[in-house]
Amino acid sequence: MLEPQSTQLWQPAAGESVLVAPLVGFDRAGSRLGMGLGCFDRWLADQRAHMGALIGLAFSCQEVEAIAHDAHDIPLDWIITEKESIACRSG
Repeated sequence: MLEPQSTQLWQPAAGESVLVAPLVGFDRAGSRLGMGLGCFDRWLADQRAHMGALIGLAFSCQEVEAIAHDAHDIPLDWIITEKESIACRSG
C-alpha cells in the first residue's frame, strides 16, 4: 500500500470521517495487530475525535482469541471479514 511522503491527503476540517484499515490480526474486542511501531495509534490519538468509525478489514482466519494491548492502543469499532461484520464496541 502506497503512503504519502510529504503531503497531507486528509484534513480534520473536512468533517467526520470513517477510517478503514487493513489488519494483520484481530480479536473480537477490537484489538488489532498492525505492522508494529505504533505509528497508526499515535496518529489516531490526535485524530480520533474526527472519526465516526474505525473499521478493520481482515480475513476470518486472522482472528485470534485475544491480542495483548497497551493503554495507548486504540480499539476498532467494527471488523469486516469475508464471513461477517463484527461490532467490537457498544458505545
